[in-house]
Amino acid sequence: AYEEVGIYPEDLKILGCLTPVSIPVSGYSVVPVVAYSTIKPNLIPEKEEVKTIITCNFQKLLASKTEQIINVRDITISVPCYMVKNYIVWGATAMVLSELEAILVSVMR
Repeated sequence: AYEEVGIYPEDLKILGCLTPVSIPVSGYSVVPVVAYSTIKPNLIPEKEEVKTIITCNFQKLLASKTEQIINVRDITISVPCYMVKNYIVWGATAMVLSELEAILVSVMR
């Protein structure tokens, strides 16, 4: 998190990791780490790694889950996504959020 948005590791309490996600377009594999902080960080995007930082209420984010029709390489597909402040969050990020939501729902039962 420090490299991408300037969050100091010592300010975080790591809760665990989610399932790694492969991103075929870039060839990257992402290991999502779930953590929290008791202080509000001053987020500073690293221009080469982060286009935009979007902050929102987590419950509202999860409630915004929907399906979106998109075109990828001349193929039309329906993908799960989240609507956040006029942004569509989909792909690997939506997959990570869906897994986190499923875990939270199972824990809260």
